[in-house]
Amino acid sequence: MKTIFIFLFCTIYVFSQKQEFEYGQIVFRNGDTIQGKIKVLNRFKSFNYLKYLDAAGKEKRISLEIIKSYTRGKEFFETLILSSQNYVLAKKIIHGPNMTLYYRDEPTNAVPTRWDIKGTTLNLLKNEYRYKYLKDRNQNILMLSVRRAAETPIKDGVEKILSKALFKNKRLKKFLSEYPEIVEKIQKKELKTIEEVVVECNNVNGIYWK
Repeated sequence: MKTIFIFLFCTIYVFSQKQEFEYGQIVFRNGDTIQGKIKVLNRFKSFNYLKYLDAAGKEKRISLEIIKSYTRGKEFFETLILSSQNYVLAKKIIHGPNMTLYYRDEPTNAVPTRWDIKGTTLNLLKNEYRYKYLKDRNQNILMLSVRRAAETPIKDGVEKILSKALFKNKRLKKFLSEYPEIVEKIQKKELKTIEEVVVECNNVNGIYWK
């Protein structure tokens, strides 16, 4: 019985390790690189710090101020330099020769949405900000922010409603000034999402990477 218990314990431990950690690589600003197992954190914590297992198998925590980028499984996170004093870590979602798209999720305070059946208690729906970043081939970066519902069935609908229409965004059109044909498509509402814009930019030279 004791042997079975030990076997089950080891099996559960190995399985939990597999779920909690994924192989990846951490690149520091000084050029050093660490390869190994990086802990899977939630969609907010992954943008603020990371944990990994050192050579001795001990869990270590690293502040993102000293990190240039890191990979975790198939995910890639990169520190973007918005200004001399403003660094943010964002997740790469579309990569191409002309334009790369990133995002970063941050929680916000809960906001009132509706009353319950009795009309006495206010139900709250937590919201979050999803910051999207465009980086062109010259390393210029444009930040776009969107408030969206948290992990609910309506989160994408909320993002769509609260997002500023692309054809009204002067900063975006200025950022895309070297792509007049794409700006024209935005004006004509042929391109309605930033994802479509990025794909179109990367197809300008007949090349598209994702």
